[in-house]
Amino acid sequence: MSVGISAFLFLGACTSTPIEAEKTVTGEAGSAEGQWRGRALLKNHKTSKSHTLSVDVLAREPSQLRMEVGGPFNVHVASVAMNGGEVRCSLTQQKRFLFVPADSAALARVVPLKIPPRALLAVLFERPLPKEEWTCDTYALGELPVECSHKTEKVTIKWLARNGLSRRIKIMAPETDVEMVLDEAKSKVQFNDDAFVINPT
Repeated sequence: MSVGISAFLFLGACTSTPIEAEKTVTGEAGSAEGQWRGRALLKNHKTSKSHTLSVDVLAREPSQLRMEVGGPFNVHVASVAMNGGEVRCSLTQQKRFLFVPADSAALARVVPLKIPPRALLAVLFERPLPKEEWTCDTYALGELPVECSHKTEKVTIKWLARNGLSRRIKIMAPETDVEMVLDEAKSKVQFNDDAFVINPT
């Protein structure tokens, strides 16, 4: 997997900015807004290679998501935006632009993970994953999940730790694993519709 492709999906920062103690997700369930900053380790099972990436995330329920992904030395790698039923990905290093439906194959066109973008929203906002699509284990009935497996796609999400505003999550698939550390974070980005749209340049 090239750095450009592995570069894509969320994450991995060489450093992460300290976050304020107050909770940064605002609004009621179904229309909440939030911002996250994180890092991730992406492992390719076929090549046995790993890449560390950084990610800044902006999200608004029920169907808007924006991710800015970087590599070492602050090199910009990709921009990813979901707005309703579409996903747009700008892959800087590959000079490619993708415009695809927001289904389980959307992100798999860039990284070998068949995970619906809306599932990422649920993970970010700590919402239940749809029972018709996911089977989840929890600490106890009604509590947050510790592991969820998709019923048709070969992908599993495992929560390794939750600590205040920070969480550590692992997404596992046959070809690739992504282990993320996400912290709620504030930025000066405004929550307007333009923030969730990217266009070819």
